[in-house]
Amino acid sequence: MARIRPPKFHPALAVIDMQNGFCAQGGSYQKSGTDISIYREIIPNVKKIIDVCHELRIPVFYTQ
Repeated sequence: MARIRPPKFHPALAVIDMQNGFCAQGGSYQKSGTDISIYREIIPNVKKIIDVCHELRIPVFYTQ
C-alpha cells in the first residue's frame, strides 16, 4: 500500500448529516418507510476516511 502523506495545504473533512435519523436501523427514516440500505452502505467508507484524517491530523467537522 502506498504511503499516505499529509498535503501541503490545510484540508479538513466535513461529515454532513450522518446522524441516527438518517442512517440507523430503527431511525426516523426507516420508521417512515424509507429504504436506508444506501445510507448504510456508505458508513464503512466514511469511517475509513475519518480514521485516515485522524491519523494525518486533518480536522474532521460534523454537522447535522
